[in-house]
Amino acid sequence: MLKKLMLSTTLLLLLAGCSGQKKASSASTSSAVKVSKKAVPQKRPNTNAGIDDLIGHYWINTTDSNQVLQITASTDGYFVDVQRYSTAQAGYVTTDAGVFAARLALGKHTYTFTGRAQPNSPTGTWEFQKLSATTIRQLPTGPEFQRVKHDDLSTIKH
Repeated sequence: MLKKLMLSTTLLLLLAGCSGQKKASSASTSSAVKVSKKAVPQKRPNTNAGIDDLIGHYWINTTDSNQVLQITASTDGYFVDVQRYSTAQAGYVTTDAGVFAARLALGKHTYTFTGRAQPNSPTGTWEFQKLSATTIRQLPTGPEFQRVKHDDLSTIKH
């Protein structure tokens, strides 16, 4: 009898000890964990003026798609050519309203062309402010110009 009592007590203690532990569940459970991504800092637009930003590119007036600027360089200096769309010629033609044989002065955010005014140009000095990699504004209160994608004038809608 003592042996049975001892065995019962031992069994009872073993069962009591096992109930304190968590039971392994036969069904698997999953919990969703939200992984947060690091916030990517927003890039500030490159507004530092550089020669390569302008030279050899076409720029379209954002308020008048019939007007483009072509800025080129030669041994005589820089040339800012103002062109207008001509339906008769199905393309852009010069309006003789720019500057040629110009010097270029770069500021931190500005380009200043000083040269000989063409016959229809109001001045021999043209100044632009770089707003982004693809946008410039003529100063002091002139229009904004957007760079023509791939410098392909045929992509401009009229």
